[in-house]
Amino acid sequence: MKFEMFLHEAIVKVLGENMAEMTFQEIADEINRRDLYKKNDGTPVEAFQIKLRSRKRPRFFILNESSVGLIEWNQSTPTTPGQ
Repeated sequence: MKFEMFLHEAIVKVLGENMAEMTFQEIADEINRRDLYKKNDGTPVEAFQIKLRSRKRPRFFILNESSVGLIEWNQSTPTTPGQ
């Protein structure tokens, strides 16, 4: 199965629907449960990948010690994941 969504897009989708910060593990579990993204080798996403990808995309995410939220919650203009 080919996945059309990048990992950061899947994170944005999950957080946007939840409308609250989530732990890295909660996000990974939800992405895997809904089959939103799989690694190239087909294995499930792990919590550390959510943390690393969130760190690489500071214009989308607000990181805390063990959780992540959407930066757009603190802005008046929403950000599109593909940008």
